[in-house]
Amino acid sequence: MKFLAILTAGLVALTLAACASTNRPEPMTNGHFIDWQGANLHVREWGEGRPLLLIHGASGNSGDLEISLVPALEDQFRVVAYDRPGLGRSRGRPAGAGTLAGQAEAALAVIEAEGLEKPVVVGHSFGGSVALRLALDHPEAISGLVLISAPSHEWPGGIAWYYHWSAAPLIGPVFNRTAVPLVAPRQLESGMQSVFSPQEPPQNYIERAGIRQLLRPGAFAANSDDMVGLKAELIEQSSRYRRMDMPVAILHGDADDTVSHSLHAERMAEEIPDSRLSILPGMGHMPHHFRQALIKEHIEAVYRDAGD
Repeated sequence: MKFLAILTAGLVALTLAACASTNRPEPMTNGHFIDWQGANLHVREWGEGRPLLLIHGASGNSGDLEISLVPALEDQFRVVAYDRPGLGRSRGRPAGAGTLAGQAEAALAVIEAEGLEKPVVVGHSFGGSVALRLALDHPEAISGLVLISAPSHEWPGGIAWYYHWSAAPLIGPVFNRTAVPLVAPRQLESGMQSVFSPQEPPQNYIERAGIRQLLRPGAFAANSDDMVGLKAELIEQSSRYRRMDMPVAILHGDADDTVSHSLHAERMAEEIPDSRLSILPGMGHMPHHFRQALIKEHIEAVYRDAGD
């Protein structure tokens, strides 16, 4: 009984700490928060012109897109980016936020709150999966897609074991507050090198992109929740790609060891009627840090094809 009381007290303390961690931080200087189903989404904006919505990938936040794409786009477009639910400076995790349908609803909430009139949506990696679901569920809200290194279909195998531990209802809170702070900080550097390979990461990338925010227990849990269901979600939504009716640009490196171009990009190009595919020789998973001019050309082409 004494052990049970100690365990219960510990879990209560962890729960209280988790609740405290949902308090939202101050927004960035060009940012603000919008409410979405009781959660706070951190939204940032740059430039003027035709609207763009940028959606970041897994294990990151809008800072990755700020230091890569925004400088190349803000002179011509109104660029809006946000931290997906529970990640970056966003706080709160409504039920269903770990599904692509839920993520698409969050993206739609940003479009509506910011008054974006049929933006082109640019999604990197997991953000591309979200962009696809947004196009499937709410095609009337956007003009088209630019997908960068995006997972779109089933892949062989599973995901890393720690995602399952982190997302588990009972052990997850303990894991995220004990094991993650001890181990994960030492893995950031090697993880960064792996995701950028064969290219070299930009100087001071972890600090400039705010990647350490992932180590916040709530953010690590949110990221794991996203990843655990991704494969099944993509299997379900991929059956709808042939019915898409909007221009879609697909960019993918042939040296991407994180998301296979043959399993995802090439299959998308076969199934999405109005799509164009650019396979980038020798490029890894992060082409938006190296091929900004090409991405901008594809954004302009999607707008032309959409007639906007």
